[in-house]
Amino acid sequence: MALLTGLCSCRKNLLDVQPTNLLTTDQIVSSDATISAFMASLYRDMPIEDFSFCKGVFWTFPDSGNQYTADWSDEAAQQFAYSMNSGIYDILYKAIRNVNSFISLVTATTNFPAAQQAQYIAEAKFVRAYYYFGLVKYYGGVPIVLNIPATPVPLPRNKEVEVYNLIKTDLDAAVAGLPALAPGYLSSNTTVNNVSYGYGRANKWVALALEARAMLHGGSIGMFAANDPNYVLGIATFNGIVGVDPTNATIYMQAAYDAANAIITGKVGTVQYTPAFSLYQKYSSPGVATPANAANFAQNFQYLFYDTKQGDSNSESIFNKGYDYATSKNYTHSEDLQVLPHGIESAVGYGNALMPTNDLQEKFEMIDGSSPLIGGTILPGSGGVVGTQYHYASMNAPFAGKDPRFNGTLVANGSFFRGATITAQKGVILATKQINGNNYSQFFDTKTTSTAYKTFQADPSKFPAGDTYIVGTGNSGTGDQCAWLKKWTDPVTDIVLIRDYTSRTSWMDMRYGEVLLDAAEASFELGHATSESLGWVNQIRARAGIPALGTISRALIRHERCVEFAYENKTFWDYIRWRAFSTDFTARVEYNLDCYWDIDTSDYVYIKVAGSTRTYTYKSYYNDIPGGDLSTDALLVHNPGY
Repeated sequence: MALLTGLCSCRKNLLDVQPTNLLTTDQIVSSDATISAFMASLYRDMPIEDFSFCKGVFWTFPDSGNQYTADWSDEAAQQFAYSMNSGIYDILYKAIRNVNSFISLVTATTNFPAAQQAQYIAEAKFVRAYYYFGLVKYYGGVPIVLNIPATPVPLPRNKEVEVYNLIKTDLDAAVAGLPALAPGYLSSNTTVNNVSYGYGRANKWVALALEARAMLHGGSIGMFAANDPNYVLGIATFNGIVGVDPTNATIYMQAAYDAANAIITGKVGTVQYTPAFSLYQKYSSPGVATPANAANFAQNFQYLFYDTKQGDSNSESIFNKGYDYATSKNYTHSEDLQVLPHGIESAVGYGNALMPTNDLQEKFEMIDGSSPLIGGTILPGSGGVVGTQYHYASMNAPFAGKDPRFNGTLVANGSFFRGATITAQKGVILATKQINGNNYSQFFDTKTTSTAYKTFQADPSKFPAGDTYIVGTGNSGTGDQCAWLKKWTDPVTDIVLIRDYTSRTSWMDMRYGEVLLDAAEASFELGHATSESLGWVNQIRARAGIPALGTISRALIRHERCVEFAYENKTFWDYIRWRAFSTDFTARVEYNLDCYWDIDTSDYVYIKVAGSTRTYTYKSYYNDIPGGDLSTDALLVHNPGY
């Protein structure tokens, strides 16, 4: 990729020395190897919101481990305002210029047979669609550029639907022109029409999966416009730079359904392929978990996100972004460094990032159908009574019997993880409110500085053996939590080897589980027979180990997505496309859990406490066009509300 950071032009002077680190245009189109090298640089620039995406910035060290999309919704306890870094706008337009240049070069060359040339162009259009999907979901309608201007020219914003139409056109071309490769191609290179395909490279199914995701996003914006008054403003006052009209909404939703259904059935147009993907089930078989095998279901869901590197056998994986520690000069990402619980964290420090809210924990159902954690329902924020003491015989008891995806996604208080039982408490409760004759408040935590309390706390006879008291905040995270992130972490590498930029887990950007739930949602919104969407949702639930649903609804489909996709950087965008932020996140209080040891009753107490309060306004559905671009292009305009 370093060879292809730019293209050179000749100048007839003494400085006209051919750089040794660049390729000429003739060299770029000389072979499949040079074409693939250029293509690698295009893939590098795709706005994949993976481990290195933080604060709206791509390809960077994730600071203190916060401000991922999980922190922008109700998943993670540390809450931050949604804001894309303004630099991404310019970065993506530079990337679009590069992909347009690539298409132009390949179109003009006669070095390759027509079929090989067509595959190169189809793959480039997939990449371009990925770029524009990033732009349209961040900003709404943006300028469409399909050529290479000789000089900078002012460009107006295209309508949002025109951008979605381009994405669909490019992806339809990619589907038609790319080969249909099964997951096995990820293990070793496969050559089709002299083009070598390997790990992390698009094929027909990848293009279809992106089309299902992008069209579902655009279709939802139009279908749920009633929740967004800016829709009228965007369509009428701003000539459609934001907003999707009902007609196009239906077209996009149908396109999402068709793309997802093509992957499920293997039928693309009139051509029937053998269905290539299935749900990952290495450690469990579909069914309903029992106390005896629930751990197998949890391990299955956990390892779904670990068996993602090149050469792994993963029937669910459609498209991955690889992080190969050995070949990347020992420089990958820092997920494990950031999220490991304090107490087993890396010697470098950090830890406790992306700790889940109680809201997220309560979305995971109980296998037996009883209420989730501390007596609530599955609805966000409604479980348990704030401030009430809930007593349990063991630290892990509140989390027992939950949907196995809970333990596949999260490390719960009192559970065994990486060779240790992970425990965290804020302190103790005494009904007498006295220590050494002094009166104290009922709850004691790390902020208590009295010598008497410290003496009391140091007395091992007062507490269960082996418990770790007081998590502490460290560089990130919060002590007011009782669960940590497990999904995406490396369960194998020794913690002493975990430092910044050493995590080896690859990012599974597209998977069959998403395809099933995309198809289910599109089917439901299009008014198909509910048995269809119900069947797809129940496939997900059977793999998870929880009972099948008997009926289906919009709320149940959305709930399933929130549980299945926690911490996959999808939930935030689901709320965006459903236009749910402005209705569900107005002075929305999100909750955490505190754990204490009760001295008088000799048991564990969990208390639900109020955490952050979040409010999203209508303008939050889009970022504004960056100020620097507005000042240099007189034809650009602000988004509504800015």
